[in-house]
Parts: sequence; structure tokens; C-alpha cells
Amino acid sequence: MCGCAIAMLELQPLDIPLAIPLPWPMLDADGQLLVPKGDVIHSPEEIDLLFTLHRPHRQADGSPQPAPAFANTQFPNSLFPDMGGEDPDGERNIAMELLGLRPGGMLTVRLTAGAGQSKGAARVMGYSPQRHLLITMPTDSGRAVMPVKDELLEIHAFSGEGIASFECTVMAVCRIPFEYVVLSPPRRIKNRTLRKSLRVRTNVVGKMLVSGEPPRMIHISDISTTGASFRSAHRLEVSGAPARLRFRVKTRDYHSELVAATLIRSEKPADLPNTYQYGVEFIELVAAQKMLLQCFIYEQLLWGGQRMV
Repeated sequence: MCGCAIAMLELQPLDIPLAIPLPWPMLDADGQLLVPKGDVIHSPEEIDLLFTLHRPHRQADGSPQPAPAFANTQFPNSLFPDMGGEDPDGERNIAMELLGLRPGGMLTVRLTAGAGQSKGAARVMGYSPQRHLLITMPTDSGRAVMPVKDELLEIHAFSGEGIASFECTVMAVCRIPFEYVVLSPPRRIKNRTLRKSLRVRTNVVGKMLVSGEPPRMIHISDISTTGASFRSAHRLEVSGAPARLRFRVKTRDYHSELVAATLIRSEKPADLPNTYQYGVEFIELVAAQKMLLQCFIYEQLLWGGQRMV
């Protein structure tokens, strides 16, 4: 996997065109998408708030495109070395699917050996009849996080409605036909159901579409599967009329635009001058939208080191 950094140019407020489509995607300092190409910024106030909350960049001309993510793929059982048929912990009958351990599923893996604990992302490749778990080599920002044989790993997986946490021992680190890791059956299993109202902090740029008004750029400060809070450089109509919130949700598996029907439930002065803070309730989210938000919240909790709001 290529760990090449994308060359970026830091933008200044005067670089941002007003009332015409952006000629390039706007990125934050870490290379994450802030505003997509073709989106329109309508006012100087929106630009001021954007630069207050972010350090916008654009990709330099001729920069390489990032490599595609690992695809969800079934792998043959022949990739498992012969680990023997015994399971000393007597846990081979664990329903791994109930832990979120489906082929292609994302895991967070914490290594416990060494002076400092390293953390990486891996994917489930499959498991043997003896319930040994096969995962891709954990990586962190494209860099391999290499476990060693007999090391104890702490693993977290998203089951769809909660977070499953468990421990595995490294049985083998394999390099042919590619790098992967064979783990013991999960043990010390804990399941934590996520509340429907669970919120996490975020800093996502979106658009609020209120009937009779131009689209307004907004900055989402926290989000759940039932609603969100955001800042706006403009005061919005809060009569209770339906509106739509449009924003992009990026997880390690998905990068999708979400358009949610909302009701504005609250308005108050924000913590910045000439800025307004709003709370909205999502209405009529479909199952796929709820799952996408659940995955986003899960990853923020595990990778962002966040606490629940």
C-alpha cells in the first residue's frame, strides 16, 4: 500500500470564488474532503466561518490519487496454516457473525506488546473450522502495524447495533501470498449496545436547504442517528417548517452524501461572534442512512478517541 502524501496547497479566503461552482474539491489540512467540487459558497460570511473552523486546502495539480481501499472479498480456507484442531478455551462455537466478524468487516486492533500500545485497522478475511480468525495486516495511515506471534490483541468490531470487544492471541503472521494474520478464537467477549440517541462530536461541512432561502453552508458540531447540532453564519427560518440537511459521511468502508429531512428544534447564539447554533431532528431516515450514521459514530468512538456527548 502506498503511503505517499498528497501534495496540497493551503487556501486563503480570497482564493474562494463566490456564487459560482468550486473548480476543485476543498480539503482540510489532513486531506479529508470539506467541500466537494462544484459546490457553491454564497456569502463572505460563510467564507469567514469556514476559515475560522478549518484550514482549507486544495490538491496540487498533478498529485497522485490515493490507492483504492481493500475490497470485501471471500478468501479460501487454504490460507490458514495448520493450527491443530484443539481449542483450549472451548469457545469454537462462538457465533462470529454476531460479533460483526463477517468477511470484509472492519476491525480496530490494539497491539499490547512493546513499550507503547499501537492501534491499527484491519479487515476480516474469514475463519477456519476451528474458529481461528484470519485478518489483514493491521495498518495505521497506510503504515503496517506488525504484531508478533503469541502477542495478545485487543479487538473491537461493529455488530450493526453495538460494539463487540474481545481478545485474541496471534497464532501466526503470514507473508505469502500476501501479509495476513491468524488469530485464536475470540475470548473475554463484551458487547456494548449503542443508544439510539448517542452523539459524537464532529466538524463536518454541509448545507442546510430551507424552503424559500438559498442553500446555507453549515458546520456540524455533533451528530447522532436522531439529529445534529450545527453552526451557521446566517440566521435560518425556525418556524418548524421541514428542511433538508445535506452532508458527506465518510467511514473506512463508505464515503457517501446523505440528504436528511429535518425539523429545526432549537436556536441559540453560538460560541463564535456573528454565528448561530441550531439543533435539528432527523425525520424519515431510511435504514441505509441510519446504518451509515451508526458506522460513522462507531468509528469516531474507536478511532477519534471520543467520549459520548
